[in-house]
Amino acid sequence: MTTHPAFPEQLEDEDWIDWYLRSHAEISDNPPAAPAGFVLIPCTATPRHWPTYTLDDGDTGGDSAACGDCSYADLSSRHQTCNHDINHRAWRQWRAVSWVLGKLYSFGVVSSYGHQWGGGCNRCISGPIKWTLFRGPYVLFAQRETWRCWLAGHRRGVEVGFGYCGKCVPWPCCGSTTWDHADGCPDQTASSCERQDH
Repeated sequence: MTTHPAFPEQLEDEDWIDWYLRSHAEISDNPPAAPAGFVLIPCTATPRHWPTYTLDDGDTGGDSAACGDCSYADLSSRHQTCNHDINHRAWRQWRAVSWVLGKLYSFGVVSSYGHQWGGGCNRCISGPIKWTLFRGPYVLFAQRETWRCWLAGHRRGVEVGFGYCGKCVPWPCCGSTTWDHADGCPDQTASSCERQDH
């Protein structure tokens, strides 16, 4: 495997990711000399961003060019709250609203809502709040699958797939209510043995 000449050699006990991170840090801290006809663009960040180069026009020495990552970080910090102010009302930031929506979700009144970070948001309520009375994944603080078991007259057993427990769909050959057949079941390798719903 050939590597970039500026990259350090990979150590024997070093995995690929550690070697790549070490190489990235080393080249960022000590950028290689600019190729002929190019100059290194100055970077003011600490630690330094990945080095970039620009054409040498002869009289500026690259001082007129700005580090793209530094420019983006500066613009992002200056405009961080712009979209937030336009799109989000103050109540979307309140922790009490988030707590109430969580309780309504568990109760079964709300089936979906979201949180958003970045762009001035710090865990703001985002997206549409979907109001669906008892049609979501929870009903009266219990999952819909748990209610199915309770209405069938048993406590929820071991999950066996697709939201069903082993008590809802036991093995027909041995009556096991777990994921596996019971010990000594003659049909445990037969492909014809399938779970049957009560």
